[in-house]
Amino acid sequence: MTAPTVDPTASLTAALVETNDQLLAMYELVTLSTDSLDETEVIATLLRRAAEVARVDGLVLHTEPPHRHGLDDGNELIVRVPGTESDQTVELSARRRNGEFGTGDTKLLTAVATMAVSAIRTARLHRDGIAQAVVRNDHATASILAQDALPAVAPSIDGLRLAARSIPARSAGGDLYAWHDDTNAFRLVVGDVSGKGLPAAIMMTNVVAAANARFADLNGAADPSEASTLLHQLDNWLGERLSAAARFVTLVSITIDPATGRAGVANAGHSPVFVVRRTGAVEPIPPVSPPIGVLPIDDAGALEVELAVGDRIVVGSDGLTEQESPTGEFFGDERLVSTLISTPGATSGIEAVLDAVERHGADAEQSDDRTIVIIERTERGSAC
Repeated sequence: MTAPTVDPTASLTAALVETNDQLLAMYELVTLSTDSLDETEVIATLLRRAAEVARVDGLVLHTEPPHRHGLDDGNELIVRVPGTESDQTVELSARRRNGEFGTGDTKLLTAVATMAVSAIRTARLHRDGIAQAVVRNDHATASILAQDALPAVAPSIDGLRLAARSIPARSAGGDLYAWHDDTNAFRLVVGDVSGKGLPAAIMMTNVVAAANARFADLNGAADPSEASTLLHQLDNWLGERLSAAARFVTLVSITIDPATGRAGVANAGHSPVFVVRRTGAVEPIPPVSPPIGVLPIDDAGALEVELAVGDRIVVGSDGLTEQESPTGEFFGDERLVSTLISTPGATSGIEAVLDAVERHGADAEQSDDRTIVIIERTERGSAC
């Protein structure tokens, strides 16, 4: 019997047609678009279209495939490609009732599987991006609410001038101040919750709320001893909560009689705190107790201070003195005091200090929250 003659031209033509069909199929898949970024929907759309262009009866994608590979039989083709994780393999299986699979089909379906992995990765990145955006938005909203716990406008007090600024190292911080003014007394707390960011800011709002609740119960003439009593009461209310959260707060409590300039200052582990006299003399106010949340605070007494006209009580946070320069040098107490001595007044003193700290830090990152409060004794009856 004579063997059938093979027409090489016909074989080449068939091969070219098959290759062209595969190229067109790949083009259709590459240009496939969907409005959805949902992982399940994207993969379903891709497999449905891939089954059409590859002329198969069905495609199944396994992101956790069974242990099999290659050709299961003449009517099933299985290809495996790396998954979205370094140790993951993704399997794509195809069935064709009529006709066997060839080398071109393997290449085409391998490309489909690779496109599916890419689509999964894109969908998951989109999902994670949305989740992160929601978290950032929630964080920003909570931060705004936390910062709103700080009083926005300084009170007008006959005999005193008050100025305060707080600049968080992040969107929110743990530095705080709160005050209360009545006819006979001005009461103030300034503090710093350990840590930074939203957790410290949330705890800060608790401290401010507790201080404001205590202020609301106080009326009548200023008694310097009230400053220490307030620390003791805040420790009773907040000490266990702070300790359970593995946090503490350094806090300064101040009570001033605007008519006489007589003040009581109780310092629970806070720094820097000092009196700047109008003569340029500086008197540090040391702690009388540990920070709240470290050890129980007894009524340890307050330092009594007599303020003359032009004298100032200055309370800062360590974000000022511990701000590093690009070479790692702290701003320090000496620069802080020098800046204040050369700049009289409350508001002007605060602006001078913050400008000096900013210049010192230059391009270095703000290392901590920056807060400064200045209370200046003024003439009674003068504009505040």
